[in-house]
Amino acid sequence: MGQASLEWWANREICLEKYGIDITVTADEVGTWQATGRHANLLDTTQREGWDFPAPVRVQTSGLAAGTSPPDPE
Repeated sequence: MGQASLEWWANREICLEKYGIDITVTADEVGTWQATGRHANLLDTTQREGWDFPAPVRVQTSGLAAGTSPPDPE
């Protein structure tokens, strides 16, 4: 298990919220990755309200090898 962040962006320049998450990533024999995560800390009322409506979720991944870290955002 490791730590990551889940970010909610309005556009390329405005980050609305950033949550710490605990994440577990596994790979099978053919290299297919699977990740599961949960909030690292309890959300406050305002943060929970942000999750009360359906919204499209886009997961951005990179082609990182196991054990590497993503580059810092520019």
